[in-house]
Amino acid sequence: MKGFLSQVFGESYHKYNHKIRTLAVLLLFVPILAIFYKPVSGATVLDVNTKINFLIDNKTISFESKKNILEDALKEKGIFLNEKDITLPSRNSEINGGEINVQVKRARSYLLNDDGKSQIIFSAYDDTEEILKQNNIVFHSEDRISTEIISDFFSDNSLGQKIILKRAPIIYITVDGTTREIRSWLNTLGEVLKEQKVLIGDKDKVNPGLESYVVNGLATEIIRVAESEAKENVEIPYETQTIEDPELEYGRSYVKQEGKKGLKEVTYKITAENGIMVSKVVLAENLVSTSQDKIVIKGIKPFNAGDLWPIIVRASETYGISALRLYEMMLCESGGNPYSTGNGVYGLFQYNPDTWSGASAAAGYAGASIYNPTAQIYVTAWKAATQGWGAWPSCGS
Repeated sequence: MKGFLSQVFGESYHKYNHKIRTLAVLLLFVPILAIFYKPVSGATVLDVNTKINFLIDNKTISFESKKNILEDALKEKGIFLNEKDITLPSRNSEINGGEINVQVKRARSYLLNDDGKSQIIFSAYDDTEEILKQNNIVFHSEDRISTEIISDFFSDNSLGQKIILKRAPIIYITVDGTTREIRSWLNTLGEVLKEQKVLIGDKDKVNPGLESYVVNGLATEIIRVAESEAKENVEIPYETQTIEDPELEYGRSYVKQEGKKGLKEVTYKITAENGIMVSKVVLAENLVSTSQDKIVIKGIKPFNAGDLWPIIVRASETYGISALRLYEMMLCESGGNPYSTGNGVYGLFQYNPDTWSGASAAAGYAGASIYNPTAQIYVTAWKAATQGWGAWPSCGS
């Protein structure tokens, strides 16, 4: 048969024959490999018994289990532990055959006084910090932890051991753009800043002050104060003077002198808090160049001013009043007629005889006729310069 197959299939027969023999050898060794195979964690476990000697409450319970996690083996046996109980080795330890000894430490109750707030917690640890950690009680290295035996059951409503957790006061320090949270038992803010190596400049501001007592939640800000001097060139604005020209027609004007800005050097004292300027005080001023006023000549000569205009100009210059206003007042009162009369008033500026008598005498024109245009112009210029324009309310005094 072998010869017949070799003749029919030739070389390919020998190749397939070799593969079949190799596969037969592998199948022969599979059972042997299975006996020695041990799975890695998480893989399917073969039926391997582990003997467990379980010591709890001074009693030993011995049993066997095919589970590969200790806690699973305990649950299979019907042994359930409290959440805070601890085992040696730990509950999640792997077991894969052989024999192990397991010890259980039962959790005890503790009365925790956390800054005046009491609660019952449980732990199997003896170390105080480990007890707090097991109960997820967050604390800091600055906090003070102590223990004592409860002696007054009625006050504490508990027995056993008390854990006292005193929280260190928290201080919030804002400095250089950053707020830091500090815990400290020191008495004053100044002592805390010194302990934290926070440098305070001579001019820096601390709010509240360094002598402030430390209380929980105290917030302080350190304001960095810097002083410096700066110099600046400042322009001096010029002023504009308007000069009335009685010989130039009304409505016309020209610039007699152009204005020119001056310059001064100003030295300032600049104070900055946290990099922001809060004050700028002048220390000194030095004149570099003076300013020059702008002079504008303004025409005030009315159109067809007439023969009385030169007299009005001279009287206005004598008493330092506006010639144009005096002229407009005359036109309003009498239309420029020195003989104008009405309602007991007379002349260019419409005086009653009593007022004219007193005013003309005071102005140096005693006895002058009330119809004298020159006398009325000069007396009115004197009266407006000394008493104002209130005597002529109807003409916009």
